[in-house]
Amino acid sequence: MLRMVSIGGELARRRVPLSELDYPDAAENERVKEAIKWFEDARLLTPDTDPEGKPYKEPAHDALVRGWPRLLDWKQKHLRELLLQRDLTSDANQWESSGKKKQDSGLLWIEDPRLPTALQLSCGKDYKDNWLNLFRWSFGYQTWRFQAPEHWLNASETDFVWQSFNQKFKRFRNTTITFAGVILALSGLTGYALRNQRLAESRATIAQLREQSANVQNLISADRVAEGLMLAIDTMNQSQSIPDLELTARSSPLTAVQVLQLTAQSSLLTAVQVSQEVNRLHGHEDSVISVAFSPDGQRLVSGSADRTVRLWDARTGQPIGQPLHGHEEVVTSVAFSPNGQRLVSGSDDRTVRLWDVSPNAWLVIACNRLQYHPLLNQPETVITDPELIKASHRASAACQQRGKQKAPTTTTLSWVEQTFRWVAGRFF
Repeated sequence: MLRMVSIGGELARRRVPLSELDYPDAAENERVKEAIKWFEDARLLTPDTDPEGKPYKEPAHDALVRGWPRLLDWKQKHLRELLLQRDLTSDANQWESSGKKKQDSGLLWIEDPRLPTALQLSCGKDYKDNWLNLFRWSFGYQTWRFQAPEHWLNASETDFVWQSFNQKFKRFRNTTITFAGVILALSGLTGYALRNQRLAESRATIAQLREQSANVQNLISADRVAEGLMLAIDTMNQSQSIPDLELTARSSPLTAVQVLQLTAQSSLLTAVQVSQEVNRLHGHEDSVISVAFSPDGQRLVSGSADRTVRLWDARTGQPIGQPLHGHEEVVTSVAFSPNGQRLVSGSDDRTVRLWDVSPNAWLVIACNRLQYHPLLNQPETVITDPELIKASHRASAACQQRGKQKAPTTTTLSWVEQTFRWVAGRFF
């Protein structure tokens, strides 16, 4: 009955086309038909046709509209919904007349702010215009569109509202897909560019390591074995950390990185085989007859046909002190004592000599020789340099602490010990 009330200006009756009284719900259509028949039998509604031959229903008199208190109460209570319904009816009829063509989708309420209220009138559910509801409602509207409890919208209006929503969702979906496509495309291009950059860096590193691998052979050929071994280690280590970004070529089952790793392994193997000799010790002037390691492996002793015994640092290959002289013929045998503090040598001169080679032996000798020297006891009477005087006092204190006993066995010489060895060699 509210459809038959004019809400603009003075309250009056309104003609309602019969098509406007067609609802999506079959039960509602039956109820509307019964109500119309009852009003017509009571001569409260008048059926007629418009100039175009379309049937309509109309209240028999304006007094019926104005004098029905309940109808007036309904009108005042639902004025907002009525205003929206009339706008919706007009636009829905216009869209219906256009044949519902796609090119006439501009007639739909796709971006109209009244669409959420229209959706609520259609199905009775509260709609909030955001992307989450767009997705949620896109899956539920086929069920909800026919669940309106008060049947505010007829079939044409319901179709118009949900077509508007459907087109709104499609626009949003297409925009989202386009945006996602652009993001994916940009991500793909960025990834492709980064991969090419990494590939270029990998190729440059491979070229550098190939050159290094070739240099290993050159260094070994030039008798620079230690440098070649070091470069081979570096080449092998770097080749293990290069990411293998390239696919294998048809002509080879191996990638460039795999080929490089094999080349680096070959260079390293060659360098290791050549560098079995860790160090070469030079110093003897004739054949070396005998050698022996100290018990701790830190020192090496050698006896030679040049009639000398030499002590070496096994780690660096450098000689420790001066050659030991005394034998008059070829030194044929050398050995360390179990504690490594002495060594024994045998010679063709029919003698066996015992040598004190403890790290502190020379310090003890220096202290004994300087025991009564003014340099150690009264340095001010011999030297004037303040720093040397201070050093002399410190050396004197060190000798007094040690006495004439041999110092504990150590593997390194302190600055005091080195000073006394220098003084002993300088003055005596």
